[in-house]
Parts: sequence; structure tokens; C-alpha cells
Amino acid sequence: MRPILILVAACMFVFMCAGLANAQETTVGGIVKFFLYDQSDGEITYDGATESSKNGVSAGLSQVILSFYREINDDWAIEAQPEIRFSAGATPRLGSEEITRSPSSEAEVEIVRAAVIWYMPADFEMKAGYLKPLFCWDYGYELFWDEQYNAYMVSANPWLGSWHDTGVEFYKNFEGEGYSIPAYVYLTNGPSSDVSGRDSDAWTFMLHTAPELMNGNLKFLGSFGTGEYNDDGHNMTRYALGADFTYTAFNIRGEYLAGTYEDLIAEGTDGTPSGWYAKAFYDVTPTWELMGGYSVTDMNWAGFFFSGAEMDENYTQYTLGANWRPADGVTVMFAYDSIDAERTDPNSSRIAPNEETALKYSRINVGVRATF
Repeated sequence: MRPILILVAACMFVFMCAGLANAQETTVGGIVKFFLYDQSDGEITYDGATESSKNGVSAGLSQVILSFYREINDDWAIEAQPEIRFSAGATPRLGSEEITRSPSSEAEVEIVRAAVIWYMPADFEMKAGYLKPLFCWDYGYELFWDEQYNAYMVSANPWLGSWHDTGVEFYKNFEGEGYSIPAYVYLTNGPSSDVSGRDSDAWTFMLHTAPELMNGNLKFLGSFGTGEYNDDGHNMTRYALGADFTYTAFNIRGEYLAGTYEDLIAEGTDGTPSGWYAKAFYDVTPTWELMGGYSVTDMNWAGFFFSGAEMDENYTQYTLGANWRPADGVTVMFAYDSIDAERTDPNSSRIAPNEETALKYSRINVGVRATF
């Protein structure tokens, strides 16, 4: 870890421990996510042949996320968010020979965030620990959790929308009558980041803001990150742009995300993933909401899986959904997804020349999300 980050984290930890005896309040919350109906049905093109494939209807527990917030005193607090994910999904994988389902008995435990918080003078805030930088709305702000059952490939994607890392966050909100401009600065270390999991000495720097105008009815988002992403000192840049507009019962939101990873494909050849999504919402009643969305993801993996491959991995997804909120903190999600994915791969030994690996399928979900 970078020495400056070690020093900052150590100092914050000492102050935190010194205030534990006078801790004022502990808040515990969480999210539980079930699926009542889940099935995928489609066609797979693999090794030059196209075949129909599907999995059976299933129901079960999908995800449990807990949130802990411990107020030490007026200036210090700690937060933690562990996640338990049960591998019982029906998400088909591009490159597989059939549509399968992971067994529900498998479970993975992951820490989403865990940090010490210092509420500084002049309304500044500082966090140190394992962070989830607010790079985009859909995943970073966790908006999709209450909007659709399955996240888009472009947003819950470690190369585009997702970002986790150890480091330091600085935050201040500049606000006035009818507007708010939150500003974030991140300095992160790298060893546990999404795209440099084996690296011991990479760093990243990120700026983020999400201005709100017209009393929150018009919002914008801008993020820019740069730094090293592997042991060889190769650099990456990532950015996100977004807009959100609300008018009476209508809301529309969209984001564009892209990145450049130096020499990812080969020496002198960068990886340049990109993608975007747009969603529209209409509140039919105070408890019923309709949602439609579209997303495009271009991973540009040419040469990434094996040397010499001229590969381009693309995902297109349509989503139609309805959300019913029968009580505070409870959302029943109905969703129909149509996904078209393909991987052009003319130089692989396992796929015939000029053939492509493709996946076209539809998925129906009925899920329940409860917060407490």
C-alpha cells in the first residue's frame, strides 16, 4: 500500500479507537433480495453450430447486504457493508455451450465497503478504508437495486461502471437555493481494485461530481479516473457522463461509460471498452411504476483471451419491467429482458474461422427486494 495511505488510515484508526468509549449510536440495516420466478430461454452459437437451450424455472434467495454505521462522536464514525451472494442465478454466459443455472447451495461473502469517517470542519468529509467510489449512478449509487432485478452489463462491470478499492475519499457538497453540487476526490491504492486484483503497488485517482438543478429535477454526472492498473505500470483512464430529468410522473436517465487500458491487448495496442444505457420510468400510481431500458456494451477484447485473437465482445439488452411497492422498503420487481451477445473470434483453435460465438436469449424475473 502507498505510504501516504497507510499513514492516513493509521491516524484515522487511532482517533476512532480513542472515541469508541464515547460512542453514541449504532445503526444496522440491510437488503434482502429474493427471486420468485427466474428462467432464461434462447439460442447459443458455439463451435460453428446454433442450438436452443434453456434452464428450468426456479425460486430462491439471491442476495443479502448488511449495513453497519457506528457513530463514535460528532466528528467520527465507522461504516461497513458486507454482502452474501447466493449463486442461484440463471444468467447465461457468453462462450458457454448451454444455458445453465448455478446451484443455490453456493454462497460468496464479500465486503462492499468498510471505512472510517471523519466529519471535518467546514462540512468536509473524509473516509479511509475499503471504498466503493461513486463512479456512476446505476451501480455506484446503487440505483439499479430498486429499479430492475438484474443490472446491465455496462454498469455492473469492473472495466466500466463498477469500482472497488482501498484508499481515501474526500467529499463536500456545495449547495444553494434550488441547486446542489456534490464533489468527491478519491486516491486509491490498487491491490483490491476491480481490474488489478493481483497488483501490489498500483494507484488510481478519481474525480466525481453529480450536480442537481431545478430542485433536483435535473441532474448531471461526471467522473474521471486515471492511474496504474497492473504490475507493469501500465496506465488506464476511465470516465462516465450522465443526465437525469424528472417531470411530474416521468423520469429518464442515461449514462455513457468508457475506458482506455494501456497495452491491454498487446504492446502498443490498448483495450477500449465502452457502453451506455438509457432508462425511462413512469409512476402509474404511488405504488406502481413502469420501466423500460436499453443498453449497449462493447468490451473490445481483441487479443485479450489469447494472443492473436481478433475478438470483439458486444452486448445489447432491452428491458421491460414493472415495480410494485406494497409497503415501505418492499419492492416486487417484474422484468422481461432480451439480450443479444456475440464474440467475433476468427483466429481461435476452438472455433472455426469466420464463425462467431453468440448468445441470444430472453429472461423473465419476478423478484422481491426488502430493506430494513
